[in-house]
Amino acid sequence: MGKAKKKYRPGRVDPLAGARRVMRMANEGRMLDRVSGERPASAETVGQVMATLHSAIASMASGKTPTPHDWGALADCVQAVDCMIRRGNIPEDEGTPIAVAGMKALVLAADRQREGKPLRFDGEGLKAMRELLDVYQQSLEAFTEREVLQILLETGRMRERAFARIEAGQKP
Repeated sequence: MGKAKKKYRPGRVDPLAGARRVMRMANEGRMLDRVSGERPASAETVGQVMATLHSAIASMASGKTPTPHDWGALADCVQAVDCMIRRGNIPEDEGTPIAVAGMKALVLAADRQREGKPLRFDGEGLKAMRELLDVYQQSLEAFTEREVLQILLETGRMRERAFARIEAGQKP
């Protein structure tokens, strides 16, 4: 005899997921309409972003209590550089080794924390993250406001897809 069919039981289904996606796309479109496709990102904005990232790297290098927020800010930077590589803004042969080294530094820092040690970079990881931040800053300074916003929005979507795969039990 054959197996009895299991009753279909959907997992967590968000009935508003489609509506949320449409609203997000509309909001992204409005944001992109407000920024210039010709004007470079403002020095003030780039300075604020880089100050946050340099603070995070300093905290993970020698701060008393580096936080997951510090780690997350730097992980976002790695993802943004990865996004720039995928978009063709950074040549793959130049950018990939830098992004991979940055990701490795983050993974090793997270592994140390899981072992009960502080959330810190080793010397090689610190060097990799500083190089990644240099590439990120140069890119922000070279791109238009619109390109920077497009990259940040795309990076956010990449993160959402990765989290969705993790929640589904798949590899990101």
